[in-house]
Amino acid sequence: MGLLIVSLVACAVDEDGPAAPGLGGEDCVARTPAAGVYAGPLYDTHAHADLSSAPAALDCLADRHNLRTLVLFAGQTGGDNAGNRVHNWMSPYAPRFLPFVHLDPKSVSDVSVTELDRALARTPQIRGVGELALYRPPWQANHLSDPPWASLFQWAAQKNMWLMIHPRSDQIDELETILAAYPNTKVLVHTAWNASDMPRLLQTYANIYFTIDAATLISVEQPSGSVDVLMSPVTGGKDEFIQRYDVERDAILLDSYQRWSPTMLAAPDRVMWGTDTFAAWHYDPAVYDRIMDFARRWTAMLPAELREAYAYRNAERLLGSGPQF
Repeated sequence: MGLLIVSLVACAVDEDGPAAPGLGGEDCVARTPAAGVYAGPLYDTHAHADLSSAPAALDCLADRHNLRTLVLFAGQTGGDNAGNRVHNWMSPYAPRFLPFVHLDPKSVSDVSVTELDRALARTPQIRGVGELALYRPPWQANHLSDPPWASLFQWAAQKNMWLMIHPRSDQIDELETILAAYPNTKVLVHTAWNASDMPRLLQTYANIYFTIDAATLISVEQPSGSVDVLMSPVTGGKDEFIQRYDVERDAILLDSYQRWSPTMLAAPDRVMWGTDTFAAWHYDPAVYDRIMDFARRWTAMLPAELREAYAYRNAERLLGSGPQF
């Protein structure tokens, strides 16, 4: 069966990251987590990669924080050369990175089964497609009942691929419709809102999965219902993030656990962890260390029998480790 990743986080995607030049040596030595937090391995199911940057820096950060595998959304523009870039970027570090093909369409027609088949032929190690963000051009007026979604859902099932889309916050009804229409396509959702809908969806549809990401958790829900995501804005956010995190961490932990732990408890074998790191400053060690710190503290709040499942075991079972090239 195909595996479909659906992302609903309220953040813009920036292909600047990762960028943390100069890391090496002692920077890459595994850090000892704080006392009382989850101290085991992690598997990041949602990270954005700029293939013009240095992969050694991200590999170093992964060693630093015991990340076994990272799913990377890697750009595939540039025709046949795109496959070479993915290979050259990831192969020296195999099996650390697991590639998804990331398309940046200028029009809806740019995303087609034909184009996906070309990408797969260029890079057969690809495990999925994403992130297709319906809140960005050219998708804002597009619905999951419109082309090209039916053909993409069918393609994902036939190829046993993950397909990640990022619907708008008003598309929960559309999501339910397409879950029912394509039961052989597995759907992995992540969102910074709609928290009250997720347990019901997970209990109703056997083909939905969920990733509770750092960008979702390190956030503050406003009285209006909007969500203040500390990992935004895309640029210039490092200093503000660090300042707010250091002051607000414990309050955010309690609030986000109250909002999102019911999702994990609703389907503990189908929920996974990720970061949704998408801006260059997210990969600054001072920021990345705090993202990992939050992940371990939040995971430790789960019932003991669910912590490893959320942190890495579910992802390893569903996605596997990164491929060899």
